[in-house]
Amino acid sequence: MDRPLLKRDRADQTLKVNFGCEIMEILVEVKVLKKDFPDKPIPRTAEDIFVRFDKFRHYNNTLEKMVDLYNYLRLQSIPEEFKLIEDEVEEIDNDLQPAENTLTWHSQDISDYINGLNRKVHRLNQRVRK
Repeated sequence: MDRPLLKRDRADQTLKVNFGCEIMEILVEVKVLKKDFPDKPIPRTAEDIFVRFDKFRHYNNTLEKMVDLYNYLRLQSIPEEFKLIEDEVEEIDNDLQPAENTLTWHSQDISDYINGLNRKVHRLNQRVRK
């Protein structure tokens, strides 16, 4: 949970959401336990994380969509096309710096930041695909 939100592959400059599958599995298991065995105590650490389950899931899903769109720009744009959007991609890369370096899954009030990144990448991606 203390990892940055995103990881970058330095070779091709693509992104990957840095949310551990094991954490999502734990969250799902806790959800099932709470539903099926409401009186059974759950470890405090798991409970603390579960309280933010919907928020984590929303962040993860939004970032996954944004990463797919961003990686499309990086991998599917032809060189001549990429040249035309290179400055905008560089601006997005600057905006991504906190997600790659300082913001973690425990960071507070990151919803607007994540949604803003998603909107920016989505708009550019739509223009390129037209």
